[in-house]
Amino acid sequence: MAKLTIVHEKDNETVRGSYRPLSILSIPSEILESCVNDTIIDHVLSFNRLVTDNQWAYRKGYSTELLLVHLTETWRDAIDSGLMVGAAFVDFRKAFDCVDHDILLNKLQCQFGIHGLLLDWLTSYLTSRLQYTALNGQRSRFCSVSSGLPQGSVLGPTLFILYTSDLVGSVQSGTVHMYADDTTIYCIGMSVDEVAAALNQSLTELYAWCVRNKLTLHPKKSEYMLIHRGSFTGPHPPIYLGNNILEWVTQSRLLGVDIDDKWNWSAHIKGLKRSFVNKLSLIKESRFLTKQDLLNLYFKVMIPAVSYSISVWGGTNRSDDFDSLERLHCRAARLIFNFPKDLPSVEALTRAKWDTLRTYYKNSILKLIYKMYYNDSPPGMTAHIAKSQSSYNLRNSLTLEIPHFKSNIKKSSVSYRGTILWNFLPIGCRMANSVNSFSKMINNLTLVRDISFANIYCR
Repeated sequence: MAKLTIVHEKDNETVRGSYRPLSILSIPSEILESCVNDTIIDHVLSFNRLVTDNQWAYRKGYSTELLLVHLTETWRDAIDSGLMVGAAFVDFRKAFDCVDHDILLNKLQCQFGIHGLLLDWLTSYLTSRLQYTALNGQRSRFCSVSSGLPQGSVLGPTLFILYTSDLVGSVQSGTVHMYADDTTIYCIGMSVDEVAAALNQSLTELYAWCVRNKLTLHPKKSEYMLIHRGSFTGPHPPIYLGNNILEWVTQSRLLGVDIDDKWNWSAHIKGLKRSFVNKLSLIKESRFLTKQDLLNLYFKVMIPAVSYSISVWGGTNRSDDFDSLERLHCRAARLIFNFPKDLPSVEALTRAKWDTLRTYYKNSILKLIYKMYYNDSPPGMTAHIAKSQSSYNLRNSLTLEIPHFKSNIKKSSVSYRGTILWNFLPIGCRMANSVNSFSKMINNLTLVRDISFANIYCR
């Protein structure tokens, strides 16, 4: 039996829709669910029935950062070629809570071939659940749970992925990528009218799937963006989600990163700066800790938060924005090592033996290129690089073709900058037998630290 606790999710605390139940499993329950979960995953993998590759959640080797790279690189290529991208960011209303048990069990049996004792166990797991609410010592009556997956459970995420496995294929007019219930639909075309027509058709197909599968969309929290070179004059065609018109935005938050239609990343970096300043205040208030404790706090908690998806937003074409983050990084070194406040930033990092954030950025995109080169990334990502066709010697066989660009959007991409960095690496680095070995090698290279993109752009 799982104990439920109610968690405030977001929005107004006085609105009951702002809360969601979270299952707290006992240790034996977690172990049992893990065993069943492993069995299901092994089954769908062995029979090649795994969910579409466009579902990136809860899967080994997939991550939100990789999905962000894949989406933004795809869009950069289209925009650099003079095309237009229309992207809709779709929100579901209580997606996990609305999963229909009968539909799910039918999909497990018919689509994924789950039968016998495992199906019986899952049927028992989902059905005949009861719940009640306790508040201030008072308990409500028991109510049966006829739909939904236990949030906080081990099995819940896997069952949700299987439930939505046919969503992507039901949208024929556009491309869908999902991370759990975070859904992005995009269409590429020559004009606003062409993109709008395709996007409307895609959302109609999505809406029809939701009706069939009893999931509810949230039009007020969904929005769309048009991304293209230059400016657009004239009214935007309406984009519909069901009977509702989606809001057109020039900036949106996608998987934890603020993206905008001009690709300058200023909004995201501005938010990072605010967060970074707050984190540095925490360091200042924690000076009673040992130096090692402060270093652990900074590099294991703060830097991962600041550098999340740096491979995407680190390509900003506004160097002043990135410089402002570098200054905060240097301030952290002064605080932790108690350096003088007037110590120059470069010297502070040198004394602390820290890399700059720009080095973090370059190392990040290099590791991405390594994974793409050796097919250690999700399907489709390898298409963002082009291996050299020359094979007369080993050195040339490990190089990449430098992509041509027509705009700064492509010039600041992972595929362009990553290719240049890769080709600068010593042959021994490019031949590393694992991403961990590769990471250690490039971390020790002064070559990577010294490369300035401003000096090496090619056509």
